[in-house]
Amino acid sequence: MGLFDGIKRRRAERDHEVAVLQHAEALEEWTEVDARLSSWIESVQACVDGRIDEQFVDRADYGFMLDEDEFPVAFISGCALLQVVKTPGTYQGGYGGVSFPVFGRVRAHVGGQRGTFVPGPEVQKVTDSGVTMITNKRVMFRGDVRTDQWVFKKMMSMQHSTDGITTISMASRGKPEAIGYGEDVAPEVQYRFEFGAALARGSLQRYLDELRAEQAHHTEEKPVAPAPL
Repeated sequence: MGLFDGIKRRRAERDHEVAVLQHAEALEEWTEVDARLSSWIESVQACVDGRIDEQFVDRADYGFMLDEDEFPVAFISGCALLQVVKTPGTYQGGYGGVSFPVFGRVRAHVGGQRGTFVPGPEVQKVTDSGVTMITNKRVMFRGDVRTDQWVFKKMMSMQHSTDGITTISMASRGKPEAIGYGEDVAPEVQYRFEFGAALARGSLQRYLDELRAEQAHHTEEKPVAPAPL
C-alpha cells in the first residue's frame, strides 16, 4: 500500500467514525419520537374504545372552576399569555416652518406641519404570565392580572409552533391570542391541546387517524446506518 493509499484509508476511517456517531444520535432521537407517538396512539385508541376514565384519572381542579362532567387533560405552569397589541404611531413627512420676531420677545411661527399620522404596527406581545389548564371542554388561563378561556367548540383554528406557542383564533373574537409554554415541553403540550379538542368536538377517531399517519411518515424517515468500510 502506498503513502497516498494509507492517507485515503485513514481519512475514510475518520469519516466513517463520524458518520456512525451521527447515525447513533439521529437514531436515538428518532426512537424517542417513535415511542412518544406510540404512547399517544395507545391513549387515544383507548378513548375511542370508550375507556376515557382509564386515561384521565386525575380529577383535580388546580384552582379552576370545572363543570360536573369536565376533567383536566393537562395543567401547565409557567405559561405566558400573548395578545396582539398596537405599537405607538408616528408623524411622518412634516416640516418645522419658520419663526420670526413680532415685538419684544414675542415670536410668530408660520408654515409648520406635523405631517401624516401613521399608526404603529400590531405585534404579538406577552401581556401576562400564569398557568393554563386544558380540559375536555376548553382552555383556561389564569395569570397575575388577566384570566381568559377558549371553548374548543367555538374555535376557528389552533396553530402550534415548534418554539412552544399555540395561537388560538375564535369565531367570536377579532384577534387571535396565544399561550406560550416553551420549546422543551412543546410536543407533549401540543398533543394535549389536540387531545382536548378531539374530546370536546367528538373527533377522537379523526385525531387517531392523524397520529397514525404521522407515525407512518416518521417510520419512513428512520435513519439508515452508514455502510461498512
